[in-house]
Amino acid sequence: MEQCHNRLKKGMDTWVLDADIKGAFDNISHQYLLETIGQIPGRELIKQWLKAGYVEAEIFNPTNSGTPQGGTISPLLANIALDGMEQLLSQHKKVKVYEYFEKKKGKYRKCRKKSDKYGFFSFAIKTKDRRGDGKIISMVRMSTIPIERWEKVKNNASPDDPELTAYWSKRQTKQGKTHWTKGSKLYRVADNQGWHCPICKEHLFNGEQLHTHHRIRVTDGGTDGEENLIHLHKTCHQLLHMSKQPLLQKA
Repeated sequence: MEQCHNRLKKGMDTWVLDADIKGAFDNISHQYLLETIGQIPGRELIKQWLKAGYVEAEIFNPTNSGTPQGGTISPLLANIALDGMEQLLSQHKKVKVYEYFEKKKGKYRKCRKKSDKYGFFSFAIKTKDRRGDGKIISMVRMSTIPIERWEKVKNNASPDDPELTAYWSKRQTKQGKTHWTKGSKLYRVADNQGWHCPICKEHLFNGEQLHTHHRIRVTDGGTDGEENLIHLHKTCHQLLHMSKQPLLQKA
């Protein structure tokens, strides 16, 4: 999304196409795919996977075309099959007049906008009352919706590269700071522990599910105060309760 925003902002692209191709995954040509990818390593494995078929109600069904919707490699194969569509569509450009509604001094007025950039983002729902007169019942301006952009991973950065530990830690912390409201109790708990799990020493936001643990159990008199709380990964939390050894320092 950030890349789309940057290109549109700089004028490198002037339109966005949002389309749904009916039966796309069901009808992708196996022959076309195999010819397009050429003699790459793993080509025969891809061919076997495409032709593997499936079993439903104890009946084997061959797959002569298409890729399984939801299959791990299907989106990649769909991108290969649709490669060149953007170039083809760029040859067909039309100017269209858009109608929208603008509010001024408490009243809505009908406006027209001529654009070949598809750059006007405003939505209104228009209906008719009992007299047949037009009526605006809802309006949303995209400019009023807060923008939260996902930061693009730089170059070919891999989380498995030991030289980029600081980069990934900073990135995960930035992500974590949007998980809880800034200044809230749970935000302060995470901040107090440096945004890391004290059991495994990994970053809290490494993709694992999080649990909030009471250092002193509520049944033993513990409170819900931030000094008695600590965030743990789900597996680390389970390990803590199963272990007979103390894995956490006392609060």
